Amino acid sequence: MAHYACDCWDAEIDFSQGWKECVGLANRSAFDLQMHSEHSKTNLVAARRLPVPRKVTLVEVTLDKK
Repeated sequence: MAHYACDCWDAEIDFSQGWKECVGLANRSAFDLQMHSEHSKTNLVAARRLPVPRKVTLVEVTLDKK
């Protein structure tokens, strides 16, 4: 895990040749933005007030692998 990451996850697939990493995810927080901001001496933060939250209906699907 990188020193600036809060958490890291890898997704792997079991191929016929064995397990292979296909995706690497790292929770880097705002590390990149903070570093660019410090080195460029520029405030790179943007903010806006969001409207009232909206309701979203989620559908959960369960696969039947038979």
